[in-house]
Amino acid sequence: MDKGLSTTVGITDELAIDVKEQMDVAEVYDRVVNLVSGDLGEGAEGGGISGWFETLDYVRSKVDPSNGRSKKVRHNYITLQPKGERSVKGALKRYGEPELLEGGNKWRDSNGDLVDAWKGEEIVSYPHVGVFRLNRFQMDDYGTVSKYEGKLRVEPTLRVKGEGWRYRLRSVVVHRGAYGYGHYYAYVLRGGRGGRGGGVVGRLLGNGEEGGGGWWLCNDEIVTRVRWKDVKEDVYKNGYMAFYEKEQIET
Repeated sequence: MDKGLSTTVGITDELAIDVKEQMDVAEVYDRVVNLVSGDLGEGAEGGGISGWFETLDYVRSKVDPSNGRSKKVRHNYITLQPKGERSVKGALKRYGEPELLEGGNKWRDSNGDLVDAWKGEEIVSYPHVGVFRLNRFQMDDYGTVSKYEGKLRVEPTLRVKGEGWRYRLRSVVVHRGAYGYGHYYAYVLRGGRGGRGGGVVGRLLGNGEEGGGGWWLCNDEIVTRVRWKDVKEDVYKNGYMAFYEKEQIET
């Protein structure tokens, strides 16, 4: 990786970031992934920093499910809608729920006919490091964007039905402030569950030997060790991006 990326100025210049303007951290993450893709991807599933989510996006006739179309799409992260949900797990279950295209919004099929149809998407492949954007910025019917500050539990582990692994929470990016301005900082779990470990996240953050493992608050130049209780309480209303890493389930 370019030595210039070891400085803040080098990073912002390379990512074309105007430090005087507020930028969504999800957009910054996209730029980082595109910049370093391949440099840190050893052992990841699909390349990049962590691999990709792959979804199957589809439209299917309500009457005849065989009448439809679908395509696979790659995502650096998955956007979840926290409003009305109690946890990341609940929001993930609702991800891609189909909507009915009907009335003046019917789907035109390959025969040119307008039909009622289901439109949705489902996750068909999960990366080694799963990144979830918790979309707290909501637009109302008048086009006004505001921040949703409802409580959303960010679980330390996530299970995916039918899989022999689970996701372990490794980091959460927090947003304080309102839409258009504010401040981002992050909580990071160094090392594995007990302060040891490797994997993709371990290679990026260290193995937890220097300074100890556990949870750390990274707020600009200030880095402080914290308890999980502190992390959980802060991200409850302000968590914005959650980073999970796969681990095998011990039997």
